[in-house]
Amino acid sequence: MKEEGSNTSQVGNYLSRIRPQYERRRFERRKCNFMARVLFTAKGTREITQYIVLTQDISEVGVRLHTEFVKDIPKHFYLFVGKYQHGIGCIVVGREKDILRCEFIKEEQTKLVDFLARVSNPNQTLGLLKHPLFGFPPPH
Repeated sequence: MKEEGSNTSQVGNYLSRIRPQYERRRFERRKCNFMARVLFTAKGTREITQYIVLTQDISEVGVRLHTEFVKDIPKHFYLFVGKYQHGIGCIVVGREKDILRCEFIKEEQTKLVDFLARVSNPNQTLGLLKHPLFGFPPPH
């Protein structure tokens, strides 16, 4: 039986509090401008839904995405860069008109975040990323 005034909603929301506030703030957010894929399973089916989103800023622990599909993307999804070369588990922590604020399920490497923040062609991250981070030899 549920007690009056008890806060049982905390249990259902445990993933959104995955990382303490002080830990989120210790990483610098980098402005960026690259495309990525959001993938998730459609509710009640085995089909995978995919949207292309624009990444506006990124850190080792989170990302801010611009998309017209804010209401269609569930609380938990995977963000992919390259030809599905690197997937990042994400949790939505805030929704605005066309912005999703997300935290990563696990901390990402600084090398990866720096590389993505330096991408100059937004569409480059939808194709094959030839970089040592993705198993390619370094350029000569």
